Amino acid sequence: MGRQKGSRTGRCQGCNHLERVRIERLLAAGASIKGTARKFTIDHHALRRHWINHVSAEARATYIVGLARPRISSKKSSRMNLSP
Repeated sequence: MGRQKGSRTGRCQGCNHLERVRIERLLAAGASIKGTARKFTIDHHALRRHWINHVSAEARATYIVGLARPRISSKKSSRMNLSP
């Protein structure tokens, strides 16, 4: 029986990278695998395998939804008058 998609093996450079979440967010936002691999000094083949085999569709969707949420800065929110 094979591993479930999204499971970690312990040897994957992507899974073990200290900036894993940041890398996955960049890829979900549409950054290239080669460019991202270069930026984080990881082999692009390993990063491609990580993205395909260890990042589930649900995790990818979560990253995309998280990127689409509007953010209100603290300055802007403090200026907003929320009282009736």
